[in-house]
Amino acid sequence: MRAEAWGHSVADLLKELAKKHDVPDELADVALELDKAYIPTRHPNVHLSGSPRSRYTKGEARRLKEYAERIVKFCSDLLSSQKRCQLIHSLIMKCRFEKDAVSKKRF
Repeated sequence: MRAEAWGHSVADLLKELAKKHDVPDELADVALELDKAYIPTRHPNVHLSGSPRSRYTKGEARRLKEYAERIVKFCSDLLSSQKRCQLIHSLIMKCRFEKDAVSKKRF
């Protein structure tokens, strides 16, 4: 796959993924809904009153969780065992490279 994912927008990440793979429109739609919940659910001062916990219903929480699980499953299914091995290998190599770069910077 050879791509890097940056940022917190699930919709943007799926949009990048769609350049190389077929991403169902339905997943793109639910990703937008997840994005809208990202900041307000994590920052207690986003709403004028009350905590994020008091602003979402159990039904909304269940729905958003189910959306996230569907997206994770979709992405996991894209990664065959061979692709997983390639991904793990590239991450290990990146970590080794960064470790070597840091160890060469002796203070």
